[in-house]
Amino acid sequence: MLLLLVLMMIAASAADERDELLKMCRDKYPPQACPGYWYRLDGQRCMSVFRSFAPFDIAETYCKREGGHLISINNLSDYNQVLCMLLRDRYTRNEHWIGAKRSQGKFSWVDGSGPLTFTKWAPGQPDNQQQQDCVVMNYGSWGAWKTLPCSENRLIMCERRG
Repeated sequence: MLLLLVLMMIAASAADERDELLKMCRDKYPPQACPGYWYRLDGQRCMSVFRSFAPFDIAETYCKREGGHLISINNLSDYNQVLCMLLRDRYTRNEHWIGAKRSQGKFSWVDGSGPLTFTKWAPGQPDNQQQQDCVVMNYGSWGAWKTLPCSENRLIMCERRG
């Protein structure tokens, strides 16, 4: 009985968190369309979520075929725009690849824009486990980042100029 009560409290807390985020998205980060099924990320980039699961490198190849890369998150505004897009897309906290990858001990963006200057790591992340060099968003709580093996299948989130 106690376990059921704890699970109910966790579910209610997750719903409250999602509702608060949805309000922030509605008030501060409303969707702005780009051509096709894309949404404005910033003044120069558009973003989209694809409902395909793939390993990191295949996801990046998919984004390149769409004219871009896995998404880069360079500041709080980018982060909030991406988080709001994910919330509006499914209302469920699925993990998505972002374009951050570790090479020689340092994380950088696969679009060539350089090292990560903004992060939203989940507690205890990055955990420096071997073979966990790629980054997902929405681990454990909305928006939190975690490293995973690049061979894992996750949803794809791309950006492109536009």
